[in-house]
Amino acid sequence: MDNQLPSQVELNTIWRSLHPDLPDYRFEWSAKRTNTAGTIWYNERLIRLSVKHYLEFGLDEIKDTLKHEAAHYLAWAKHNSRGHRDWFYYYLGVFRAKRHCPTLSASMKAKRIRLKHISPKKHTEYDPVLKRFRQFYQ
Repeated sequence: MDNQLPSQVELNTIWRSLHPDLPDYRFEWSAKRTNTAGTIWYNERLIRLSVKHYLEFGLDEIKDTLKHEAAHYLAWAKHNSRGHRDWFYYYLGVFRAKRHCPTLSASMKAKRIRLKHISPKKHTEYDPVLKRFRQFYQ
């Protein structure tokens, strides 16, 4: 794989091919972004992508990241739903995209283990990644 980052035109071509309702977006590459593969800003029509993620996993993973961000956009634009909620997962299924990128799956599990807080309620714990209490059984 060559280390040349995909251009705005290439990324927008991939983006627009995912769904007919997706508007043109501006793409920025970030060397600082290491914990996430990409982030979308709806009103600014901006998607920021991780250089590290591209160099480590290649264009196929960036395409999957764009599917992930497209699911966020459609959930927001059509249903006013932000974050990883039901409509997001619906569109993720439409795109047949992975739920998490390879690097994030392991780091999210580690974060859950490291930051687990037991609540006063019996058999519940606070999951800082999901930002809610969830049931667990010993």
